[in-house]
Amino acid sequence: MKQKRITKPAKRILYLLHKYGNRYLSDLSFGEGKDGQDKTKKILYRLVEKRLVTSKQVLLHKNNKHSARAYYWLTDDGKKIADEIVKEIDENCSYYKGW
Repeated sequence: MKQKRITKPAKRILYLLHKYGNRYLSDLSFGEGKDGQDKTKKILYRLVEKRLVTSKQVLLHKNNKHSARAYYWLTDDGKKIADEIVKEIDENCSYYKGW
């Protein structure tokens, strides 16, 4: 499989999804507030385009279509790449300490 270019913030998201399973957007966000969530959404969108992550919208209220929460998890290709990332991060934890 061809290695896809993955940035440090994307590695953080793949690492969290691999270690802790499916997550909400707020669990993956960089910083707090709207800016952190917007940055995370852009990264997740690119990971979905690369077919490393997939998501599903779940309604919070039965009768309200506008109230939904997205869950994100790794695809099979994402798991393969995340395995390599977890090994890299666990070996070089000082480099990734401040993310």
